[in-house]
This record gives sequence, structure tokens and C-alpha cells, in this order.
Amino acid sequence: MIIPVEAVKEWLSADPLWAGYGFVFAQGKWQDTAANATQRICYLGSMGGPVSRDPGVFYDSIRVTLLGPQKGGADMKPIRDIAYAIRERLVDDFKVCGAAQLKMQASPIGPHFTIEERPWMELNIEVIS
Repeated sequence: MIIPVEAVKEWLSADPLWAGYGFVFAQGKWQDTAANATQRICYLGSMGGPVSRDPGVFYDSIRVTLLGPQKGGADMKPIRDIAYAIRERLVDDFKVCGAAQLKMQASPIGPHFTIEERPWMELNIEVIS
């Protein structure tokens, strides 16, 4: 069984550059705290997906939000560059465990800032399994 959010997390983690980006994964309820103020966060959330006409084929949408540290205006360009690097990687490297395929749903969204002045970009990735 493929859990789409975990498939995207596994795919991101498999990138040799990922560890150097310095992101901590977050899922579910999340909020800014003093403990995570200086961290880069990769928030993963499932957005569901359309019902398939083919039994046993699922199309799940995963929202990938890349956030820089609080008051991290200088991190805007690196966050943007990482979002576009993920998009480029999906051109050729779109399989997970041979059982799922990842596909961009649209170009990256952003750059924007949160109320805590975290720079962020968002990508929506479809997991076909």
C-alpha cells in the first residue's frame, strides 16, 4: 500500500542534495514556536484527489510547502531555487519504488511570506498509484 504523503517524503529525501537544504519535515497540525524559528520546514499535506474511472488507480494531490526561517528574507532566493529544482527533478525522476508516479500539477506558487516573515514557496505534486 502506498501512502501518498510518505511517497513524496521518500522521493524528496532520496535527492542527494536534500540533506544539504536543511529542511525538517512537518505534517498534520503545525505552528511556529521559538524552538523551530530558525529551521527550514517542509510541510507535507494531502489534498485528496479525483475519483478514478479505473479501479485500483488513485490520483492523490500532495501540497509541499517549503518555508524558510522566521525573519528569513535573505532565504527567499534559496527557497525559490529549491522549489524550481524540485520541479526540474520531476521531469526525469518521477517514480517512487516502481509502484507510484509523481507529476507536477502546476508551477511553483510564490514567493510569499508568512505573518512570522517566513519566506515560502509551494508545489502541488500528484501521486499516481
